[in-house]
Amino acid sequence: MKKIHIYIIISIVIIVGGGWIFLYYHEKQQEKERYFAKQEQRIEKNLKYNVPDYKTVTFTDTGTVANRLTLYRRLY
Repeated sequence: MKKIHIYIIISIVIIVGGGWIFLYYHEKQQEKERYFAKQEQRIEKNLKYNVPDYKTVTFTDTGTVANRLTLYRRLY
């Protein structure tokens, strides 16, 4: 009986931990999307006032440009 209780407790901890990780990741993704939406507005405004013959801009990817690993590979 003692092993069954331990397995049940471990299972509950894993399920709760997985749910918490999922919610944390989902919240970070929403925060990232809000940030990029705000930056898109700022970029469009900057282009409108500083670039002659500006018509439109299309944002295709909201990922990062380079991480440390790719930067390291480019330098060496």
